[in-house]
Amino acid sequence: MTDPHDSAAERAEASGIETHHEPHGSAMPHGAADDIAEHGQEDHETDALGPVDVEAWLAAALGVALGLVVALCLVIAVSL
Repeated sequence: MTDPHDSAAERAEASGIETHHEPHGSAMPHGAADDIAEHGQEDHETDALGPVDVEAWLAAALGVALGLVVALCLVIAVSL
């Protein structure tokens, strides 16, 4: 249980919450650039994309077109 007389900074420090008063990035004792070497060389090869699903794109286009028709009908109905 925490003491009600503790300051907010003391409670945050005790709970492990980072406050805005703590140093960040390169201001930290071991700056942000210090941990780059421990990650090592990463493989960033790209994966080829699969084939285009034409039926799915046509269904999406049809859905958008039908939605625009419905919206047009609503505009016409409200304006009369």
